[in-house]
Amino acid sequence: DRSGDRLGRRLGPHKTGKDAVPPNALLLRAELATLWRMLQMSGRRVDHHLLLYPNPYPKPRQRGRRWHFHASLPLLLALGGSLEVRSNWLPYLLEFRAAVQAVAASPAAPPHVRQAAARKLPFGLTRASLPAAEDGLTLFERKYWTSGEGLYRLASPGALEPVSGRVVRQYLEALGGRREVARAAAESCADGVAQTP
Repeated sequence: DRSGDRLGRRLGPHKTGKDAVPPNALLLRAELATLWRMLQMSGRRVDHHLLLYPNPYPKPRQRGRRWHFHASLPLLLALGGSLEVRSNWLPYLLEFRAAVQAVAASPAAPPHVRQAAARKLPFGLTRASLPAAEDGLTLFERKYWTSGEGLYRLASPGALEPVSGRVVRQYLEALGGRREVARAAAESCADGVAQTP
C-alpha cells in the first residue's frame, strides 16, 4: 500500500479477530512498480500475481495511470507466473486483456516480454460471485458485493482457483503461529528485496 494512513489503520492495536493482521503477514508501504523492478533486477520470479480492485482511474486524462497502460506492465509480465485481476469495472478488465494481447504481438517489445505476455493468454473473463459478504477477499470486494455491483475476474492460464476471503483467513489463522517466518523474511531483506527465508 502507498498510504501510510491506511497501513496505520490496519496495524492499530485495537484490531482483533478477522480484522487483525495475521502474524505471518508483512504489510509494506511501497510503490508496486518499484517493487516489480527490484524483483526483476534481483532475478526473482513470482508464481502468482493478484491485482485486486486496482484504482481504475476512470477519467480519460488518468488513463496512463492504469496498470495496463503503465510503463511497468512489461515488468509485471516478465516476472512470470499466473496473473489474476479482479475489478468491479468491466471496461478495466477488457482493456487489461487487450493490452496484454498487444504486448504479446508487438515487435517493439523485447522477445522475453512478448513470450511472457503470450504465456498469460488466453485470459478467462468471468463474473465472480460470493455466497456472502464475508467471503470477499478484500474490503473493496465485500463493499462492492454488498452494494450489488458486478464483480469480475480476469485470469491467465494456471491462475489459482477462485478462493474466498473466509478461506484465506482460515488458512492464515492456521498458520498463525508462524510469526518467525514473517520476521525472518523481514530480516533477510537486502537492498529492499526480500530473500526467501
